[in-house]
Amino acid sequence: MKRNILFFAGLLVLLFGYYLFDFFQFDGEVALETELVPARTIKAYITGEVVTPGVYELEEGDRLEDLVLKAGGLTREANPLNINLAMVMTDGYKVVIPSQEAGEEGEAPRDLNTMTLEDFIQVESIGEVTAKKILEFRDRVGFLTLENLLEVEGIGEVKVALIKKYLENQ
Repeated sequence: MKRNILFFAGLLVLLFGYYLFDFFQFDGEVALETELVPARTIKAYITGEVVTPGVYELEEGDRLEDLVLKAGGLTREANPLNINLAMVMTDGYKVVIPSQEAGEEGEAPRDLNTMTLEDFIQVESIGEVTAKKILEFRDRVGFLTLENLLEVEGIGEVKVALIKKYLENQ
């Protein structure tokens, strides 16, 4: 009798073990919960030597090259040597594509990303040292906006306002 009880107890343990094994066994299907996050849309304004100047919608992370393509490309008069097509666009950004004539005539650019050392020095209260810091910062981050100029040592709200005024009056 004791043997029968041990036999049934062993059988019960085996069945219970098989049930647990089968219950927790991996069946090859994995259910992943993923959240699709739509790309954030930004708007940027492009003017100057492009076929169709205007405000265009871009996806966050798009580059100036994408904006130029949406604007129909550069005109024959555009000066592509003075623009950085790899520049990452930000919401509300304005880009002025310079003409070849503007570069030859020495007109001051209306874009932070095409300004030279001499252009920055022409801004009231910006000297050579600060102008060099701005250019070094631009080289490091890839592009300038009025907002990120505040990250440059020696640039505060007042100097940003003066640079903005300079750009608007050119």
